[in-house]
Amino acid sequence: EIDVNYVILSGNEQKVVPISKETFDAVVNNPRVIHWFMQNMDVYSRDLNHPKISPWPYGTNPKKMAFLADELLTQEPEKNASIYKSGFSRATNPQRRTIPYGPRVPITQYLQEMRASKYILSPDGDRPECYRHYEAIGMGSMPITQMDAKSHTHLGDNVIYNNTNWNLTSLEETLPKNPRVNRRLVFEEYWMEYVERIVGRPLRWYDPSRDVHSSLAEIQYLVANDTFVPRDEVCVVANGTPFVGHRGPLQDFYAILKQEQKM
Repeated sequence: EIDVNYVILSGNEQKVVPISKETFDAVVNNPRVIHWFMQNMDVYSRDLNHPKISPWPYGTNPKKMAFLADELLTQEPEKNASIYKSGFSRATNPQRRTIPYGPRVPITQYLQEMRASKYILSPDGDRPECYRHYEAIGMGSMPITQMDAKSHTHLGDNVIYNNTNWNLTSLEETLPKNPRVNRRLVFEEYWMEYVERIVGRPLRWYDPSRDVHSSLAEIQYLVANDTFVPRDEVCVVANGTPFVGHRGPLQDFYAILKQEQKM
């Protein structure tokens, strides 16, 4: 039995089958669930307009975190290029085969290229959201995407939405000459504030075993290992947190909610 209120943060690095409508309804209709933040919600949500559902960021590739963190400690990037054609995979989405792309390069060169560019081409892969969006924003480069603005409001004006024009010359002529992005979007603290702003109250983000402030990664580890003891009326259940590599399962939590919904 779940006898405490929850906020859910869910997502998955790999594409998975969306949960059933029965499970979705059990979660959103359970009075203990205050809010549900969901990655790629236009793919996984059964109701995009449900008041308990909000978008959640995909985050950055854990393998690139060290390089990205070093860059964030430096001064504002200087831009000497317009649009970066990264070496994205063309296997994840047939539409990508008609979009300009560049060669695969080492991580350091990849980040340096983004750092020097005002924009980066970032079309849909197997889902609309991807690591590249956040890596680019961290480097001060604005992603040009196919994402629907209504389903990805969490990114604000830090990306180009619904793009259908992939002609580089045309893009350079029509896009703003000096785009600005909020590089704070690659920090955990930014998204913790985002959750609390939408929920409308402070949440307990700490490790109860040590009674210290905790990162999302630590919270997630505790939940996944059944050691998270709630000490407030609203707790956070995390699965697929941004900017960390660990992914904790939520299936047991969903199963409990479904069982309670039937009672």
